[in-house]
Amino acid sequence: MANHKLKILATMQLVRNRNVPMLMETYREVTQKIDTALLPLWAEFIGLAHNQLLALRYFEMIRNMFFSRITDNTLHNDFLVMLATEAKGLVLDLKRT
Repeated sequence: MANHKLKILATMQLVRNRNVPMLMETYREVTQKIDTALLPLWAEFIGLAHNQLLALRYFEMIRNMFFSRITDNTLHNDFLVMLATEAKGLVLDLKRT
């Protein structure tokens, strides 16, 4: 994540300033590209490859949580692994019920 710190911080600013129309449009463009690239991997990782729409909805929630939790102190790979593991664990728990 350290290699992409500037990109992450820039995207975080887009998230926080979505009330500005130009930034909202940029946010939509950026997230659409990210969603397209990551959705198959994410869906497989969390065990929802059979339901891409549900996986996308969950990814959007987790992405928003990521940007709400990220700080200079948490901008490292351990934080991302912890968040992804937590997200996957919830899906596994739901499948068991």
